[in-house]
Amino acid sequence: MLQEIELEKVSCRHGFGKLTFLRLDLSSLDSVSEFAKEFKALDIPLNILVLNAGIMKSPGADFVGQNMTYGVETTEDGFEAHIGVNHVAHSHLTHLLLDQLKASAPSRVVTVSSMAEMGAYEDGFRFDEWKIDNGIMPESYEDGKAYGQSKLANLMFTSELAKRMNGTGVTAYSCHRGIIKSDLGRYTDTQIEKSLLGQFFELAMFSAKDGALTQLHLATAPVEELENGKFYHPIGRVVNPSHSKAQNDELQQMLWDETEMAIKLRNDYRN
Repeated sequence: MLQEIELEKVSCRHGFGKLTFLRLDLSSLDSVSEFAKEFKALDIPLNILVLNAGIMKSPGADFVGQNMTYGVETTEDGFEAHIGVNHVAHSHLTHLLLDQLKASAPSRVVTVSSMAEMGAYEDGFRFDEWKIDNGIMPESYEDGKAYGQSKLANLMFTSELAKRMNGTGVTAYSCHRGIIKSDLGRYTDTQIEKSLLGQFFELAMFSAKDGALTQLHLATAPVEELENGKFYHPIGRVVNPSHSKAQNDELQQMLWDETEMAIKLRNDYRN
């Protein structure tokens, strides 16, 4: 179900700005690496990195009233799709661009998480279930839990990044951008699931345009007006995450290390 959007490398001018598109497929770590290589070749500053892409099969029972299990889907590298696209690929991209961020300081990383972080597994992460062997779904798998895990990973990765970048001029923030009328649920299979998600999105508070305001605020507000490493709700409100493990320093470090190890093992296997 992962849909690939083909973008030609183009540049366009309007007024005083210049916009350049580079192809990036977050379901492939090879594509992430190639994107980073192409960006570095542009030899331009990197002041703002927004980690915005995401996929969702279900927001979870907390939001639509029942669990839904569509069957595990994987990325090109064998990661469960939610954690692979929403977290692992973004983490890999950030690591590849850290030198550019530090050289361009003051700079910042803005990660789009979600209030769905509350729906992650009770213990936070199931690291042993990130890679799916032979397409066999773990018994404990459920769409909303997998999505929630990836959103919890987004905000905890950002918090750990802020700590590790302290003193470098690189700051980091994560956010829930609001419930937005969008096509985020486009990967859903059955009519029942589509109906449930349709009802969920009917409750949306924001249009897609308004849904960009929180990350725009975090990307452009004076740094002295923001709290480094914190989680924001619309539009510029610092909140404590709902998940009980979200502010666990030890788990944040473990997430960082496990993610690096997962990428390293994938690279070792491919080589």
